[in-house]
Amino acid sequence: MRFLNEILLSVMEISRQEDEVANAYFGGDQERIRDFLADSYDGEIEVYTDIDREVTGMTAIKGLENMEESEIGDTKEISMECSMSNTGEGLLYLTLEMVKQEDGWKIEFYGLEM
Repeated sequence: MRFLNEILLSVMEISRQEDEVANAYFGGDQERIRDFLADSYDGEIEVYTDIDREVTGMTAIKGLENMEESEIGDTKEISMECSMSNTGEGLLYLTLEMVKQEDGWKIEFYGLEM
């Protein structure tokens, strides 16, 4: 049972981190995004800038399976499904390619899909 609790805590921590990344990205906070980037990240720090489409919430996080079993250097793709207003489809997907470093999971690449 202790092992199961450790797994649940690990997944909850990752979910909380992904929520903070989404809040920083959609809130336009480039400095906060920087806190989540991997040492190897070499792209520009981009944030959401579409003022005509307001993001109203995160509806799902996909790709969290087996993250607690990963080792330093392993990568994982996470997709956050976000609802939004003022569009016919109503969903955006913030995709993160994560790498496990000594200090936890960090973003190697991220981008928005509509």
